[in-house]
Amino acid sequence: MATLGPRPLSNGLEPHPKRQRTSPSPPPLPSSQDGRDFLNDCLADDDEETIGMETTSHPVVATKTPSPEDPSTSSQPARECWKRPPPPKLDPSSDPLVFQQIDIDYYVGASTVPGMPGMGTGPVPVLRMFGVTSDGNSVCSHIHGFLPYFFVPAPREFSTQHCATFRRALNTAVMDDLRSSRDNIREAVPAVEMCRKSSIYGFYFNEMSDFLRVTVSLPKLVAPARRLVSCISVPPFGQIDYQVFEANIDFEVRFMVDTGVVGCSWIELPAGKYRFRNQSQTCGTGTIIGGDGASEMKPHPPVTRCQIEVDVSYEDFISHPTRGGVAGNSSCEDPEF
Repeated sequence: MATLGPRPLSNGLEPHPKRQRTSPSPPPLPSSQDGRDFLNDCLADDDEETIGMETTSHPVVATKTPSPEDPSTSSQPARECWKRPPPPKLDPSSDPLVFQQIDIDYYVGASTVPGMPGMGTGPVPVLRMFGVTSDGNSVCSHIHGFLPYFFVPAPREFSTQHCATFRRALNTAVMDDLRSSRDNIREAVPAVEMCRKSSIYGFYFNEMSDFLRVTVSLPKLVAPARRLVSCISVPPFGQIDYQVFEANIDFEVRFMVDTGVVGCSWIELPAGKYRFRNQSQTCGTGTIIGGDGASEMKPHPPVTRCQIEVDVSYEDFISHPTRGGVAGNSSCEDPEF
């Protein structure tokens, strides 16, 4: 009787048993001491390679620090190239000063510069106009006499004789509001004038109306004067809730609009209208003409690093149009685009 068993393969070979795949076992973790030794050896090898690269590929070369007094350094030609030319000798009584203005700001001066318009006492705002001449000389012009202002509609039956009463009432209110922060301000509202204007809010058939131009002594006083103008009582009109116009315009923008100054325009200071701050810049005598006649006075000290620094009234300088340049000076003409 035949016995049952595994059926032989056709080639007579016995089947191999199925092999199981086994993943290699991870190496045993080193002890803490062995791990520290291994890490120290790696760091030491990295340090040796880094030191070798620094010493072989990037040798250290000693260099000499350039000195401004050393003419052999390469910075000397660049300094001479960008150096401004020396300022010309100008006589304010006969020579005009022409420059292109680049920037305008203002500061508060302790008092009015002698010979210039402005408040007689107390702090005053002074505009500074920075620019450069056609020859490359830097200029700083201190512009005096311009004050900030705003408008309110004039009440019915208001006339010029009421302006003084209105000014006194508003000046008292602003000075009382300042209290301990007066900063030596003697008069907050120096002037109130009547003028004919037209509001752009709504249509008034192109008719002009009476407005009051309220002038204050400093730009920072516009806000309190605007707030208190509706709190004062002016007889016989009493207390009126005024609508305020143009009280939010920057002082520099107000000055540029009123004097016709635009960005990078050419400014001319006519002869006899400006005065140098540094006596060495002028060939004249530096005589200042005051209200009581001529008197010899020292020029006001300069406060900037500009080569030419002058004082001038805001009513005396000329702002030339953006096209056409300055008369008699072809180098100041604007380029055609």
